[in-house]
Amino acid sequence: MAGSDSLFGFGKGPPALLLFLAGMLISNIGRSAYFVCVTWIALTWSNSARLVTILLFTSTLAQFLTSGVSGYFADMVDRRRLSVSLDVVRALVVALTGCAIAAKIGIWVLFLSVALYSVVDRGYLTAMQSMIPALSRRRSAIAANSASYLVMQAGTFLGALLAGYLLHTLPYGIGLFPIAIIFATSAVTLSAARTELSDPTHANSIYSKPRFQLRFMYHLGRHRLIAPTLIYSLGFGVGFLFSSLLAAYVLDEMKGGAVLFGQMESAWAFGAVLACLLLISGAGKLLADFGLAPLLFLSGTGLILLWMIPGPITAATLLVALGVIYNASRILMDARVQQTVGITEIGRTKGAINTAATGTGLLAFTFIAVAGDTLAPSDIFAQYGLLVIAVAAGFLLPALRGRPRSHDEDRSA
Repeated sequence: MAGSDSLFGFGKGPPALLLFLAGMLISNIGRSAYFVCVTWIALTWSNSARLVTILLFTSTLAQFLTSGVSGYFADMVDRRRLSVSLDVVRALVVALTGCAIAAKIGIWVLFLSVALYSVVDRGYLTAMQSMIPALSRRRSAIAANSASYLVMQAGTFLGALLAGYLLHTLPYGIGLFPIAIIFATSAVTLSAARTELSDPTHANSIYSKPRFQLRFMYHLGRHRLIAPTLIYSLGFGVGFLFSSLLAAYVLDEMKGGAVLFGQMESAWAFGAVLACLLLISGAGKLLADFGLAPLLFLSGTGLILLWMIPGPITAATLLVALGVIYNASRILMDARVQQTVGITEIGRTKGAINTAATGTGLLAFTFIAVAGDTLAPSDIFAQYGLLVIAVAAGFLLPALRGRPRSHDEDRSA
């Protein structure tokens, strides 16, 4: 590295870089802790995996409906100020949820909280990710995204551990207040950057006009991202499965409690951190050449192994491996977007990709909700694993048979 201003591929100086990464770390601690706590509270209150799935379906539906709008605002306003504002709103939503839980208003509060939180959270994530191109050099997109994801997943790892502690030691309602404080701290941290991270986009092309906001797939087709988005969305579905079923898998099939659940969440997060370290260490080009389709195939294999070989040690090992694959795919996809899409369209392109990914999640949640408690979580893991293996094989077989692949398939990483 030439110096501190090129650390991990970032082009900005240390103050802007450190404040950006610190804000991401703190925010993701709160984000992970919130989702783990709400998932566990819903499961223990209802004793039904179906209700947890419906709860997370609500979250995904909210993101699906607002991902495009979030991308539009991320392109049209100051991204730093937008992120700070949304952090403040997240703190208020979590604090009010804690009050409602403490007052024992009812389980419907969790649905309202998750819906509101997910809308705000999607906007925050899109705004923050849209800042990365302004902070980094295009040729270092993989390294820069790996560094940002490393911080995010470190926060997810710490947040999962924090959630297990809060659920174990504090009443459920009171346990959400420290998470609200975390979001407030994140807002203060990012606001300290003042104008250093501001990226007011002068969206003056025809593609920036609002009517193009409604044509989500336009941005994907224009930049040859349709095939990679399909593969990415199915891989992203693995995360949806774990968010909805991991608690039930731990409770029903592993006979564990909140602490073991936190440990399994931490294993998944650790794998995501490991992926970042591998990409930063120079494996980025190797994985980019490997492609998204083989990574999807490996994800399906891991899901089937969770069904075949149950047990805490095996599950933790597989969750680490799946976390590596999952996060490597996300980083490579983000890097490709930032290398091929202009900075004034980053937000809307990310919004289109998130719309497709959350749409896949909605389909997965619908299947889980219909199946309800009639299928064990590991059975659903195995069935989804077979699906993604079949799709991945459809992209890989032409290459194995010696036929040239299309540009989108060949460049899916």
